Amino acid sequence: MNIQTIEIDSPFGVRVPQRLHQQDIASNKLMIILPGRNYTIYHPALFYMTRMGLENGYDVLPVQYGFQVTGDLEPQQIPLLEEDVRLATQPVLKRSYREICLVGKSLGSPLAIDLARTLDVDALSLILLTPVGAAMQSSTGFRVLGVIGTADPLYSEAVIKATSDKVTWRVFKGINHGLLDDRDWRHSAHAIEEIISDCEAFLRGEL
Repeated sequence: MNIQTIEIDSPFGVRVPQRLHQQDIASNKLMIILPGRNYTIYHPALFYMTRMGLENGYDVLPVQYGFQVTGDLEPQQIPLLEEDVRLATQPVLKRSYREICLVGKSLGSPLAIDLARTLDVDALSLILLTPVGAAMQSSTGFRVLGVIGTADPLYSEAVIKATSDKVTWRVFKGINHGLLDDRDWRHSAHAIEEIISDCEAFLRGEL
């Protein structure tokens, strides 16, 4: 594996290094990871998602937003995130990958769906971790895995039932929005392993 650094001028007014993790032998598969507001690419699920993608032959681009450098995100700045994603992914997408998986965590889930609508590839799939309800309602037309815990304020049995015809769901009892169990670190660790294993099975077409 090698890492290529691509620097972008973020609309948040800072220069942000994006790091593309590449296979030693050229791959035609790409995974793009879009983190949440308070859940960065270095948090457990996304860290291991990167490793899992690499071990399954994907090049992986874990995106960092400009506000994660400035340390602040105001409500009126949220529309800037789409431009951040465009700038981060555009140089990589020019490589003409045939298979793309977009991973969105919470705030990153609608960004992943918006990006998916712009792509024309042989195979496209989405993994949405703790997605917002509105994102799931607009995910029609893509192969989608949704992951959420019952202790997450965003968890809604009604949303899951309403989208079960177009989304493969994995629901984890007692897991919160941070994909953790606040009262049991062992359960948290096991849950992360199960989540990434389910995501791997989804990528391999086993779910």
